[in-house]
Amino acid sequence: MRTNMINGLNREALLLSVSALKNDDTHLINELGLQHLSEGVRLKIAKLSLHQVLVAADFRGALAEVKIVPRQMEYFINMATSKSEEDAMIDEAIASGMRQPVLQELKGTTRREYTARRTKLKLPENPRGRIENLSEDDELIVLRSWRKHADISDPLARYLAVHHETGIGLDRAYLAINQTN
Repeated sequence: MRTNMINGLNREALLLSVSALKNDDTHLINELGLQHLSEGVRLKIAKLSLHQVLVAADFRGALAEVKIVPRQMEYFINMATSKSEEDAMIDEAIASGMRQPVLQELKGTTRREYTARRTKLKLPENPRGRIENLSEDDELIVLRSWRKHADISDPLARYLAVHHETGIGLDRAYLAINQTN
């Protein structure tokens, strides 16, 4: 496994090096440390064919070193976690009856993405037509719950909290909340 990773790393390092040198990308050349190579070696790298790059699989050593940048890794982990949590919330909102225009407004979810998520969630085709208004009692329940969860800053998370508490579909809850605001 380690050999396969080194082979893959060598191949990617070579492809990136060839690209940097062919495009005279000074920033990338410096980032890769290629500026320390002789001009002759740099010219040979720039002229490598794909076949020659693939020969890197036969090379026993590592052409590049990988070092984790702790601060950037932390930023990435936080971003990835946040993104997956947001994706889960969007999926839950769709399953709980929130319609695409509302998700477009709240999270930028396009019609195509919405349809793909509904398919992935194996939900039936979205109902068409007007959203049925809540009874007066249910509307009061939703509005109380909405006020109760005022401390939740993310609007979608707040709508989901209302849904969890009341069991009322998000399309109807959204309508009731936004008719009173």
